[in-house]
Amino acid sequence: MEQLDTLLEDIARVSDVVAAARDLIDDGQIINIQPLENEVGELCTRMTGLDAAAAKKVQPVLLGLMEELNRLAETMGERHRELTGALRSLSQHGNAASAYTSRPTGTKSST
Repeated sequence: MEQLDTLLEDIARVSDVVAAARDLIDDGQIINIQPLENEVGELCTRMTGLDAAAAKKVQPVLLGLMEELNRLAETMGERHRELTGALRSLSQHGNAASAYTSRPTGTKSST
C-alpha cells in the first residue's frame, strides 16, 4: 500500500510540474521538457505492474495528469504557431528590404 501511495503522490507531483511548465510557456519562456518526458516514462513503467484494485485507485490521478499533458501539448502547439508566424513575418520583411536595397542586375553604379 505504501508503494501505491508513493506512486499517487509522484503522479500528482508530475501533474503539478506539467502545469507549471505550461504556465512558463504561456509567459513566453522556453523550457526543456526532456526531464519531464523521462519522469512520465518512469511513472508509466511503474504502473504496468499494478493489480486491478491499485489501477482503479490510480485512474483518477492518472486522468488528471493526462489532462495536464494535453493542455501542455496545446500550449506548446499555440506557441509554435505564434513563433512560426513571427518568423515568416520577419522573413517577408527581410525579403522586401533586400529587394529595395539591391541594385537591379546589369546596372552600373555611378561613381
